[in-house]
Amino acid sequence: MSKQLSLFFVVEDSAITCKRLSAMLEICCEADHNAFHIEFALKDIGVNNLFIEKVIEVKKYFNITADYTLACRFEQLSELHLRSLAKKRFNIKLLLDDAAQLQTFSKIAKQVARFFPKAEVFVNKQPVSIPNLTCDIDIPLRFDCKNGVDDILKNLFNDWLFSKQAVEIKNFTDMLKLILMKERNGCEYNSCLGHVLSVDSSGMVYWCKHNRPETVLGHIDDCKTLSDFFNSGQFENYLDIHYQKREYCNSNCNRYEICQGGCPLNCDLSQKEKCSEENFIAVIDHITNELRRGIGLGDLSLFNKHARTIILNAIAYAPFSEFFSNCNLEVK
Repeated sequence: MSKQLSLFFVVEDSAITCKRLSAMLEICCEADHNAFHIEFALKDIGVNNLFIEKVIEVKKYFNITADYTLACRFEQLSELHLRSLAKKRFNIKLLLDDAAQLQTFSKIAKQVARFFPKAEVFVNKQPVSIPNLTCDIDIPLRFDCKNGVDDILKNLFNDWLFSKQAVEIKNFTDMLKLILMKERNGCEYNSCLGHVLSVDSSGMVYWCKHNRPETVLGHIDDCKTLSDFFNSGQFENYLDIHYQKREYCNSNCNRYEICQGGCPLNCDLSQKEKCSEENFIAVIDHITNELRRGIGLGDLSLFNKHARTIILNAIAYAPFSEFFSNCNLEVK
């Protein structure tokens, strides 16, 4: 198992969360883990400075290497909170209900970007059109397009790729890095099993941050070692199913390098001949074709600045890639 773990906590009571954080870190450190990504999803308690202080005390007590992220609703943050969190070296994820809130958010976006260089904004509903996104929103956006994801993302990507004023959209920059450099960001298309533990507000522990019932490992009070979590029959069953699915995909699909067999939550061996990542593959194919077409024009200045930077990095990383072998690229 990797020496680094991602820990996720749903926070409804700050004192109880700190207690559970301590318990989880004690279990992990005894198993020789000492580097963590730790994320707290605030529900309705708001940003609590006392909670932040307690978390820092826990970090010092265990003497661990950890980056902390606070995921909270946009309206829960004040300027005072921003300054306090930045001083404590927390990162933030801001949750917006819909694209309409982006207009309000843009008023403080530059300030947030100055305090939090790794901040991200998650928009929970369908994205607005590219012309309505301005560089004032100087923070990466991620859109959660669960319904009709393929058509929404395809249309949005077409507008974004050659837009001069587009902000960074993480859905697309992550996909470009995946296609051009095989760089993987996020958990969906990585081997996440055994690298993530998530604790909900009741103390139940899951092997996936989405906290679905089928991913439960047990209650934190009943587990004294990491083995107590990961040696459960349910987890071992998922591990075996996902391994078999990945082996099948690796042998039978030329897209395996892209999706690595897909998310373990979508594994179904009885349907293994049917791609569980059909929508994702459709978007990837569309982006790949648009990328080939754009690169074939030979002028990198046509791309928006975020796409252009990734393409330039990819040229340095893999100059003989099929994407670049027949092109004379220029930046005008």
